[in-house]
Amino acid sequence: MNNLLVLAFSMNRAAQLDLMLRSYRLHMGPSAPPVVVLYKCTGTYLHQETYGMVARENPLTVWIREKEGKFGQQVVRLLEDAAHVLFLVDDTVFTRELPFVKEVHVCRDCSTGAMGPGTMGAWTEAVGAGGLTGAVAQLRDERILGVSLRLGKNTTICYPEGDKPQKVPHMLWDDGWCTFDWTEAKLDFAYPLELSSSIYRTADILAAIKQMPGLPPNPNRFEYWLSLCKDSFANRPWPALSSKHLVCPQTSAAFSNPMNKVQTTYNNRSGDISPDEMAQQFALGQRLDLEQFNGFVSTGCHQYVEPRWVERERV
Repeated sequence: MNNLLVLAFSMNRAAQLDLMLRSYRLHMGPSAPPVVVLYKCTGTYLHQETYGMVARENPLTVWIREKEGKFGQQVVRLLEDAAHVLFLVDDTVFTRELPFVKEVHVCRDCSTGAMGPGTMGAWTEAVGAGGLTGAVAQLRDERILGVSLRLGKNTTICYPEGDKPQKVPHMLWDDGWCTFDWTEAKLDFAYPLELSSSIYRTADILAAIKQMPGLPPNPNRFEYWLSLCKDSFANRPWPALSSKHLVCPQTSAAFSNPMNKVQTTYNNRSGDISPDEMAQQFALGQRLDLEQFNGFVSTGCHQYVEPRWVERERV
């Protein structure tokens, strides 16, 4: 069984996916697991052609084409072969490395679900790792539901709610990482189960899938159904086993740049850059500029940023 599955969902957005993959390699490092891309093409042949170009330029990526009506089955099979999962989508952009983790708190039989030093039944374990290895290690504490790479003290605007200001919840922080109670938070900080850039125990995600009305038919429905399961993790029979907390970097390490919308399930807010036109630009040798987002500090989990194109030779 793999320790970490990095699973990305994509449809008709090869140019954005290419930017995500390049930013992942840059900031997560050469030892990070390969990204498994579960992708779908509709419309013109150009989308299939540009995905082929992305595959050739990103040879360490694993490609799985979505089978009609089999999305949920494919996801479950992938999850069953890993202990943890980092979910990604094609408009995710990584902006910086993750903080180093010296040690983590561990709680598998705590007297309460409270966090902080001195909690009865909790202890510390040395980690001494950065990147995704350090991030995943924090899930040894069962009070932690997930590790969000998209949240941080800088994410004070909720883009899906019309750029509504959002209060950063009270956080415990150490060595560049923050812990907070998502059950007492609002807006993005109260949305613990999502697919754009968060890490979870696969056992928890598979347990959530069993609560759903059926296997999810697409990524958007998958995330929505996951969000409906969050209370089951906050209200487990034994309070000490409840997962009411999230961990995030002090400054978020990723965000979603919603340049366009390719699904019709939900009317999510986004920019209006045509996916077909972006595919044409990509096929002509243009690439989204990675340097534009190197060190970028987003105002929220989602932020629309007008992209720059550069010649492939400059990538």
